[in-house]
Amino acid sequence: MKKKKIFIFALHVLMITQTYFFLPLIPIYAKEFGITQFLIGQIIFFYNLPSGFTKIYIGFLIDKIGSKNVLILSNIIFIIGVIFYFFPGSFFILCTAQFLTGISRAAFMASTAFYFSEMDAEERGKNLGIRTAGIGMGFFIGPVLGGLASDLWGYYALFIILLISFLLNAFLLKNLPEIKLVGQQKSLKPEKISSFIEDTKILLKNPEYLIVILSGFTISAIMILTDNYLPLYLNEISLSMRAVGFILSVKGLSQIIFGGIMGSLSDKYGRMVFVYGGVIIPAVSIMLLPFLTNFYLLILFVFLISIGFTVLNPILNALAAETVKPEKRGFSIGIWQSSVSFATTIFALLFGYMYSVLNLKFIFILASSFLLLCLIGVIILRYKFALGRNSKITGSEFL
Repeated sequence: MKKKKIFIFALHVLMITQTYFFLPLIPIYAKEFGITQFLIGQIIFFYNLPSGFTKIYIGFLIDKIGSKNVLILSNIIFIIGVIFYFFPGSFFILCTAQFLTGISRAAFMASTAFYFSEMDAEERGKNLGIRTAGIGMGFFIGPVLGGLASDLWGYYALFIILLISFLLNAFLLKNLPEIKLVGQQKSLKPEKISSFIEDTKILLKNPEYLIVILSGFTISAIMILTDNYLPLYLNEISLSMRAVGFILSVKGLSQIIFGGIMGSLSDKYGRMVFVYGGVIIPAVSIMLLPFLTNFYLLILFVFLISIGFTVLNPILNALAAETVKPEKRGFSIGIWQSSVSFATTIFALLFGYMYSVLNLKFIFILASSFLLLCLIGVIILRYKFALGRNSKITGSEFL
């Protein structure tokens, strides 16, 4: 078990670092090569587009061929996508690069969520909290190194370093053990083979699972802002690439500090109270951030925004796993993450249009309003349909 945790944690941190080594810089990268604001929005959209369509099937695929094989596939796609970034003058090539790396990220995020969920069912929240801390380390390391590398040697050197780093991925994948599903029991009777569509319909009819999905939508708004439009805002107020990289790295601090303990606390005290806090704090911070220019205040508010992801990500992954039978957990996590990606895709398209015609401040205000509306929806669903049921999500432990 210890070996399993070490290798999957190391691979998880490495792939998040690789992603955020370059991802926050892509809008600025495209802008420097003369691509218009509207097309920059479309480039952002193409990164998020595949996640909405692939994560549903990725979860299904994990249950069929195993999470390790899905991780190997995601690495191969990532390498192909990075190669396309060497040709920034073409809008269509950049969209292709974004699309491929978006597919890769969807696959490895769903796979690592499944790994951490199933390593130890009794400490699922804690393990997924450790996973969030790993994401935080990638958030912290990636932007700092990426901003420094692009400042010193330029963008091409950044992508070359990125490709070389995949030798470490190959080593970790080679030594990564496959995980066996926790809690799955073999039946003496032959089971009816359920279809992908039937499984999805059954899952989405569950009010408790709808609470998880709606809560997850808030992550989409946080991620699309911090990954894409926060760097553009920092660039607009004339901060250097190093300063941009440093401020973006603060996103990882809250996850490093709190990621491991949030899952453990939710295991002990219940999950929904943390969901509420994980929405309210970033909602207020997002609304105020675009009116700030002071370097230190920007650091503070980015830290507060990242608390939302720190709290919500491990808890909602745990809840997605706890709503279904053990043999359907990969599928459940895939559906949940896919719903978040669909919301992210819609926001990428909407924000891209807004960026071309309106001030960046309106994007932040809209995202903040959306978070608060999602919170209201979660409260209504919880109290009207599910509260009081014998459930890990909405039972009396959350009263």
